Amino acid sequence: MGVTAKTSPMNMQSVEQSSPCRSFTKTVISPGSGLVRPNEGSMCTVQISQSGDSTHLDEALIGYPLGEETVICLGFGEGLVSHIVDACLEMMLPGETCKMEVALETMREIASRQQSIMKVDSESLLQQPAVLQIELKSLVRGKDIHEMTVDDKFERAAKFKTKGSRCFSCGKLQKAETFYLRALKYIITIDAPELDDETDATREKFNALKCACLLNVAACKLKYKCYEHVVSHCTKALAVDGNNPKGYFRRGIAYMELQDYEKAKADFDQAVRFEPTSKPLKQQRQILLDRMKTLDAKYAKAMSKMFGGQ
Repeated sequence: MGVTAKTSPMNMQSVEQSSPCRSFTKTVISPGSGLVRPNEGSMCTVQISQSGDSTHLDEALIGYPLGEETVICLGFGEGLVSHIVDACLEMMLPGETCKMEVALETMREIASRQQSIMKVDSESLLQQPAVLQIELKSLVRGKDIHEMTVDDKFERAAKFKTKGSRCFSCGKLQKAETFYLRALKYIITIDAPELDDETDATREKFNALKCACLLNVAACKLKYKCYEHVVSHCTKALAVDGNNPKGYFRRGIAYMELQDYEKAKADFDQAVRFEPTSKPLKQQRQILLDRMKTLDAKYAKAMSKMFGGQ
């Protein structure tokens, strides 16, 4: 689906556009010029301000400075609304000023996900949309992914991974996962023939980054209790590095919560081989053994009643 555009017959410059995902609408206040629009990685000189009669969003939530001219790298904002601002900028031309209205449903979703870090009144948030005025003063467009070298892709992926880890440590799990997945987007476009032309050190560095991003996504999914996804991402990571104890440990926890105790024990046992002194690993393994013991006792009691008569 493309962008939906509506033009007022009274004012041909007043154009309202809805994003493909319907998370916001964009109304052109002053048109830009040229044909080049920003993409992920573009360096954009922008000025962002808030409309006085809309829901006030904290600067940290937006992820970019407000009320002043600033240079941002598209795709790297750490706020929960950053990706919406990015999507709006990708629809703009240099010199353009627009009004961006975040859909109420999107605001409610953001509120339900992470109300604790938002300095806004929840009732107000659920009643009013947020409106930002964005001016794209200039841009230096980044390379499209098909134009990138292996080194370009690795550098971009490493930056996203670093961003993700910072967000994870601050409790911004959704943003962390988003950055890890963005990193993987660049990593998976590097095919085997390209890596064959690289040095052993480069291939090792690439595999380490890929494994780390997969395991970090698994860590986010573990927090969300999405255990099947934890198993999937850890399995992919272990296919890259079969000696990674974190992969076995996190997958073991997921198997344990899915009550697949034999697989959980096999993973914990494997992890112990690599990190025999790890206290968290020993604690989780003991929790598993206790659960298995309790389950065995229940089975024994049930069998006794079935065949013993009492």
